[in-house]
Amino acid sequence: MKLRVKLSAFAGLTFLATVLVASPASATTSSGMSKLPGATQPQTLPLVPKRSAGISPDSISPSCDYTADLPWEYEGLANADAWVSCNTYVQFLYVTSELQRLRWYGIQTLASNGTTEGDSDYVYTGENWNCLNVGTYTYYNNTSAEVEEGGIYYTGSGDLAARFTC
Repeated sequence: MKLRVKLSAFAGLTFLATVLVASPASATTSSGMSKLPGATQPQTLPLVPKRSAGISPDSISPSCDYTADLPWEYEGLANADAWVSCNTYVQFLYVTSELQRLRWYGIQTLASNGTTEGDSDYVYTGENWNCLNVGTYTYYNNTSAEVEEGGIYYTGSGDLAARFTC
């Protein structure tokens, strides 16, 4: 299941969005391979203008999709990733992803990564953490992206959660 969000805006306003998506008990990857409980299909997150002076409401959507997976477990590794895919080359792409888990004392960051591409149509980042035999936790993929297209900067972010046992 993909989550698509369309946003409207007025010139001169700045919008940022955070998407929290709960996971089903189990799911299948795009290749048909079954993921363990806590995994699901990638979620498409909104990219909205970082600065929108002079932007008309119908021109705020860039030609890019910002997508992130809910955290998932595979062969004793907790995984998280995010990517931006565009249907044309853009001036700048940046995506980050932090794999985190909820502990009794708060959020623990397990792994993080960021990738930047200039004059490109695709950027990807992903990380994993050895979670074999650590028990059941709620894991988070805390992700953000930035795209520069036609002199306009677009940003998006998501905090995707899944609970599973390694």
